[in-house]
Amino acid sequence: VNGGVNGGVNEIENLIRKQPGINAKAIRTELKLSQRSTERWLKQLREEGIIEFRGPSKIGGYFIVDKK
Repeated sequence: VNGGVNGGVNEIENLIRKQPGINAKAIRTELKLSQRSTERWLKQLREEGIIEFRGPSKIGGYFIVDKK
């Protein structure tokens, strides 16, 4: 993963685009991130309206928001 906030955010966004419905644990494992960084960057993407979480908390996943 590229260093810095934008590097991590961009990596997570790209991964969600490639694997819609991926959960936080899989993102963390795939990108070799700490839990804290993963949570921080997912929160940033949700607040910016780029991604959303769908489904039950234990088995749901992240999706890119479809802007129509």
